[in-house]
Order: sequence, then structure tokens, then C-alpha cells
Amino acid sequence: AFQRALLDRLNAIPGVDQATLCTNIPLFYLGGPTPFNVEGQPPVEPGHEPLVQDAAVTANYFTALRIPLKSGDFFAPTLTENDPEVAIVNETFAQHFWPGQSALGHRIRLRDKHTWIQITGVVGDVKLLGQFAAPQTPLQLYRPLIQSPGRSLSIVLRSSLAPTMLTKSVRSAVAAIDPDLPVAQPGSVRTGFEQNLSNLNLVVINLGISAFMGLLIAGIGLFGVISQLTMQRTRDIGVRIALGAQRRDIMHLILGGGVKLLMIGIVIGLPGFFALTRLLTTAMPEMQLPGLWLLALDLVVLAGSMLLACYLPARRATKINPMDALRAE
Repeated sequence: AFQRALLDRLNAIPGVDQATLCTNIPLFYLGGPTPFNVEGQPPVEPGHEPLVQDAAVTANYFTALRIPLKSGDFFAPTLTENDPEVAIVNETFAQHFWPGQSALGHRIRLRDKHTWIQITGVVGDVKLLGQFAAPQTPLQLYRPLIQSPGRSLSIVLRSSLAPTMLTKSVRSAVAAIDPDLPVAQPGSVRTGFEQNLSNLNLVVINLGISAFMGLLIAGIGLFGVISQLTMQRTRDIGVRIALGAQRRDIMHLILGGGVKLLMIGIVIGLPGFFALTRLLTTAMPEMQLPGLWLLALDLVVLAGSMLLACYLPARRATKINPMDALRAE
């Protein structure tokens, strides 16, 4: 009764296109994992059952979250707690246990339940927005909230209005039914995702600052090395100029040493880059890592830093007076 009354009030809020209730929003956590058995499958020893992510939702949950229906039907709005228990599974679930055939009409039983649950629909797989590591199980199960109530509920509204414009109306709708129930953590799904990633973003910023400082130190070190090598070759450069070497020849000579150092660094760094990418992909397969554009950007930045660090000593070398260089020897 509370669910129906709340949904009626939420849908009546101006600017709300759809309102739904669920136990978990597919952000970081869907629910479970819960062990279960499949009717008709060979018996499985306790503790070795397959696992499924499960959530309890209202009838219009899938349309509100734009989860496509692959076969069967969504939950009927007239479903009651006394009706036979039903569930909707994701496409991966259906293909895993009934490949090449329909999952509709088959039954499963959760380990903590004594009744069989009939599958009445199949929907598309839902990828959790904040899931970086591989989920413990790709199987997903949705049960009617009316048949599987939870101790807390998530309210999901689809609207073109800003969340701040709806918060007061939502709290008023809940308070009109039960003034003792709090409404916590209002906001958009994207905002909630970004707030929960604030610590990770701080780490990324610190790594970026450390990388920039490392690049700056490396550039200064490269400048010092090339300058020292240039000073040691003052006589050689003076002789070359005296014999007719042009400025561009001297520039090529000095910059060539820097290019050799750059190539050595690339040969050493490329395996490290791909090894680190492979490690992160293995540890966090759901995380969207930058593509090869990041590697290309790194090479451009490093090459630019190298050219800048080598250009100044090379430019200074082209101004060496051959008589002064020879006299110094």
C-alpha cells in the first residue's frame, strides 16, 4: 500500500516523466550475489551454487532506466504479494542456462527461499556505472518489489528538471504518507557517481602532478647533460666550424645526441607502458582506459621536451668562435 501511494504521489509531481522504486540503483551495486538453483539442472553441492546479482523493482523500473526488453513481459502493475512469484533475468543469464532456447517459463529458487520463481521476461544486460573490477557474477535477476520488499528503497525519477527542483517535492510526497521516513542523498545519478569517485580523482590529480614534476626534472637533467657534453666538445665544434661546417650541421650534431637518448627512453618505456596497461586491464577490466592516443600524446610531449632541452645548448654551440675554441685548448 505504501509503494502504490508513494508512486502515485511521485508521478503527480510536475516535471516528472516517470517514477519508480527499487532496492538498488545500478550504480556501484545491484544486489547480492545470491546463490540459487535452476529447476531441471543437476543438483549442486551447498556452497557451490551459481551466484546472481538480484534487485527488487517496481513495474516501470525498466522503462524508466531504459533497459530494453528482449523477450516476455515486464512485471504487471496489478501484481500482488499473493500471486505466484516471478522474476526477470538478463540476457546473459538466459543464454548461460538455456542457450538456443527461450528462458520464459523456466524456474529458479534462491538459496534462502523455499519457493520456485518463474521467469517471465528477459532484459538486456546492465553495466554498473561505477564498477571497475569484474563483477563477481554477470548474472542479473529482478524481482517485483511487491513480492520482495526491502528495508530501504531508492526512488528513481526520470525528468528534464534539475534534481534540486524536485527534492522538496519528493520529501513532501514521502512525508505526506509517513513523516518519520527520511529521504537521503538526493541528486542525479551522475552527480552521485562523481562524488563517490572524488577520492579516485584526487589520486589521479596527484599522479598527474607527480608526472609533471618528473617530466620537468627529466627535462632539466637532459638540458644539463647536453650542455655538459657540448662544453666538452668545444674544440671539436670549433674545428668543424673552421673547416666550413654550417650552423645547421652543428644543430644536427647536438640534437642527434638528444634524439639517441630519446630513442633509448622510448625503447625502455614502451614495454613498461603496455605492461602497466595490461596490469590495469586485468585488475579493473570494467574501467575505461585511455587508448593509444595517450601513448601518442606522451611521445609528443617527451619529444618536445627533448627538443627544447637540446635546442638551447645546440644554439649556443653554433655561436662558438673557432679561434676562441682553439685558443682555449
